[in-house]
Formats: sequence, C-alpha cells, structure tokens
Amino acid sequence: MLIVVKIGTKIVLNEDIIDRIVVEISKLVSEGNRVVVVSSGAIGLGRRKLGINDNLTLSKKQALSSVGQVELMKLYQNLFSKQGLNVAQILLTYSELTSRKSLLNLINTINELFKMNIIPVINENDAVAVEEIKFGNNDILASLVATTLQADKLVILTDVDGLFKDFGSPNQELVREIRDIREVTRYLKGKKFELSTGGMKSKLQAGFTCMKSGVECVIANGFNKDILNDAVNGITGTKFIPDSKGRSFKDRLLILARKKGSIIVDNGAVDAIRKKKSLLPVGVKEVKGKFSVGDPIFITDLNGNNIAIGITNYSSSEVSKIKGKRTYEIEEILGTTEFDEEVIHIDNMVIL
Repeated sequence: MLIVVKIGTKIVLNEDIIDRIVVEISKLVSEGNRVVVVSSGAIGLGRRKLGINDNLTLSKKQALSSVGQVELMKLYQNLFSKQGLNVAQILLTYSELTSRKSLLNLINTINELFKMNIIPVINENDAVAVEEIKFGNNDILASLVATTLQADKLVILTDVDGLFKDFGSPNQELVREIRDIREVTRYLKGKKFELSTGGMKSKLQAGFTCMKSGVECVIANGFNKDILNDAVNGITGTKFIPDSKGRSFKDRLLILARKKGSIIVDNGAVDAIRKKKSLLPVGVKEVKGKFSVGDPIFITDLNGNNIAIGITNYSSSEVSKIKGKRTYEIEEILGTTEFDEEVIHIDNMVIL
C-alpha cells in the first residue's frame, strides 16, 4: 500500500508527538507499505532556531523557511535513523506538479527512493514560491502528491479528530464518512462556525481533490496514540471515500492543472458528457474567464457544479461567438474552413 502522510506544524513542533508519529510511520514501512511524508513546520522551526516571534513579512517568511528546512530535515533524519531508516528531501512548487516532464521525474525519483528503503519528505519550496506562501498550504500539496502518485490513502494529521458538524455547539457531531463529493461542496460553502478548527477548509479541499482522483483521504488527530494504524484501517477520523479507483496519468495531469476558466453548459450537454460524449457548441450557455486554445478549463452545469475538466479546442472569445450554435454554423461565424466540431473532445476530458 502507498500511503501519503501529511504532518501539521503543531505536531512537528511537539517533540514527543513527532517522535511517536515517526515510530508509527516506521511500523507501516516494516509491514511492507510505502510511505511519503508531506511536512509542514519549516517556518515554525526557523522561528524557534532564530528566536523570532514578531509578525513576519513575506520575505522574512521565505528566509525563515530556508533556515527551517535545514532544521526540519535534521529532525526527521535524527528520528528516522533511530528506526533504521534514512530520509530524502524533495521541495516542490505548483508548477512542478503541473508539468508532465516534472511529474514523471518526481514519480521516478520517489520510486527509486522506495527501492532504497528511504522515506521521501516533501514540502513546498517556500523560499522561492511566492504564491505558495500566500495562497497554498501543505494540505493541498499533500492531496496533489497523493493524486500524482495515485496513492492508496492520504492521511492528514492535525490537532482535531476530523470534520465536525455544528462545531462548538451542544449538537456537534464528528462526520465519520463522506461518500458524495457534493457533500464536500456543501461543507465548503457553509458558515465558519459549522466547521471544526485546524484549517479545516484546506483539509476539505484536499479531501475533495482526492475524491476526484480516486484516492481515499482521512483527516485524523495526530495527538492520539496509534493514530496512523487507526486512520489507515478506517477506525478513526473523517474518511473521504471516492466513487472510483484510479485515474490515468493523462487524467491526473488534467486534475492537477491550474484551470484558466470555465464553460457553463445546458442540461442536454451534461447528459451527453456523462454518457462520455464530446461537448459541442450547441450545448454551451456561457463562458467565464479568459483562456486560449489548449488550456485546461472546467465544464460547469447550470447550478454551478463542475462536472468535468477538459482541454479546449477554442479560445474564450471564440467560444463566446459559437456558443449555442450548430456545428455547420462555425465556419461562417469564425470565417475559417479549418475548425473542430467539438469545443472539447471526450478524449481530452475528465468527468468528475
């Protein structure tokens, strides 16, 4: 089994807890599993190393991250070496997870590390990736890594037991399983008081990504003993269960890619897509965003639900001109005899 374990900052900064988590990871490896660690904590360890507690500018965060990365790897090397294991550091940015060549290199590198019984430790390259510090986080990174590797499970270790309904009220209730991806969307659109703490929104987004990609995701409390065994075996936490298993490499690239816009389609087009048919201009109702030929975009129904991701044969301006039109009208509207009948061909589409 291939397991991605995301470890939060509060766990990394607690010496007793991170020591126990490393022991639990080592036990999983001894049982024949392959484990990848996605770890937060670099900035926190940088703060601790330099004794800095004031508010941080972006450049200072980047500097502290570069200091903290050294401390983070020293921590993991020391702890895993006690278990007879070595670690390797891999720093990533979003662009490297959306490039076919970079993805293949990443997969090949990690597979080689597995052969050498080495634990890959992955983190965002915060020292150079401005956008990742401002908008990204390691929950999302972990879900993208799990998708890239087509892992069997992603376990997100945090400081709460999982996702709670009505968190903070007398009626709060732990959500044990989520099987319908639309339920995740409802939680994401809900009010803050309905969710537990611990950056739960990003963890929901990570679960959402995993469900789309055929990877099971579990949010669990890393401060509980034997948490990894319990999370992997479905005993604890909130579990996101995908309705499909496995995606092709091409599909995974589309899911990971940054979407440049969206096309809103009518109910007839939705039915056709779900029957694995291409998207024709006649089914398009509206265009959102600005995109070019070959860009990955969302296909959205009239209720705002993303039903598919696809590579468009037309730019946003061209789709705006031919939306709702029949195929035979495209030549006259665009003034060319060379055109595609489909706005998005089914072969270049991932149905969500």
